[in-house]
Amino acid sequence: MSDVGTYNKLYSLSEIDEIIKTQKEEIRFTIGDVVLFLLYADNEPIKGKIRQMKEVFLAFKEIFPAKGFQPVVFEKRQFGPYSEEVEHTIEQLTFSNYVEIQGNKQSNDFILKLTPKGASFIKQKFVNLPKKIQDALKQKREEWDSFIPSGIIHYVYIHNEEFLENSVLKNRYRKIDWTNENQVPKK
Repeated sequence: MSDVGTYNKLYSLSEIDEIIKTQKEEIRFTIGDVVLFLLYADNEPIKGKIRQMKEVFLAFKEIFPAKGFQPVVFEKRQFGPYSEEVEHTIEQLTFSNYVEIQGNKQSNDFILKLTPKGASFIKQKFVNLPKKIQDALKQKREEWDSFIPSGIIHYVYIHNEEFLENSVLKNRYRKIDWTNENQVPKK
């Protein structure tokens, strides 16, 4: 049996539905909730398509425990972790008027922001989160938003090297092996 991490295993939608039905633990929060938590924690919108995906990925990896949250699969893509489920969820949140998208998805002027309806919907769930998670969300959003686009990608790759595999940027962000004299900078 192969040792596949939680974030690397691919599930079909029917498998995800089955997992949700057979979970002994109740799933209290969906992918949509996580997106709304991120936007609610910091009143600033998320600027940039790559940043949006990376912040959702980092929220699942660094802030939210796996217990009680809808499972999500992140694939190794050309710019690191990517999830079609997250993309679809954001489209549904937009359709439901919980979030608003401004700008072009393929450009740097892309903005994802919380609408008043979305804020009203997620407020009580956010308030019911443990204080430690609320504070972590606020602190991490501020930290992640301070990075330039290449900075957040670098942060993701440094802490999640497995996502470098299919990346077009893998040579730029690989770690230096100081014991390999071919990688050590020359004087």
